[in-house]
Amino acid sequence: MARLLGVCGTGNDPRKEPPQVIQVKWQAALMRGVEQAGGSPAYVEDLVCVTYADLLETSAPATPTTSPTSSPSPCGTARMVRFLSEVHAYVANLDVRHRVRERIATQIGPDTHIIVGHSLGAATAYEALALLPHHNVHTLITLGSPLGYHRYLLRPSLMPNDQHRYPWPPGLQRWINLYDRKDPFVVRKRLKPLFGDGHQVEDYPVRNGLALHAAGAYLSTFATGCAIVAQSALL
Repeated sequence: MARLLGVCGTGNDPRKEPPQVIQVKWQAALMRGVEQAGGSPAYVEDLVCVTYADLLETSAPATPTTSPTSSPSPCGTARMVRFLSEVHAYVANLDVRHRVRERIATQIGPDTHIIVGHSLGAATAYEALALLPHHNVHTLITLGSPLGYHRYLLRPSLMPNDQHRYPWPPGLQRWINLYDRKDPFVVRKRLKPLFGDGHQVEDYPVRNGLALHAAGAYLSTFATGCAIVAQSALL
């Protein structure tokens, strides 16, 4: 099993684009961030990406986010519709939810120490870890996380305690949450008050330019690189 596991967000259908292709893209982006942070490319060489959009049956229209006459938009209407449709497919069907969790859990082995989750993948990675009693993952890095929609995304699989906070994944040592302040998919920027003891999640803003929610933009930031380098150095 890989030391570094990437959990992709919506729109990554393995029937259309093999996970290995997505993995190459993630590695290239992560390498840019790691190199900025002074780390070695070896830190991301054994990355494995898991996708699950094939499990999320959706009626989202397959239309381009921009037309030839329109100006480029960082987050087009069709992309937002697809995101919401796949999120709904995830939360509305408990069997689908379970199958997504299982697909992620099967990729978490005894050598898996760092998980990076982007977009919906941030939520599914958290849920998989929170419900997995035994693992060696010590760091979770969430990018562009929609977990601000916690009431919709997490219940009934996970419920908050009397302090309105959700459980901290067993064995997890560090959770780093990165967000672009202008990312329209991130309804709540700071996750710290929502999980664990209310002080454990580390929230940091990043700047993605026009690619507000793009996985490549988040993965290649200096902050992501620093998180990978810092935790890899402990292994």
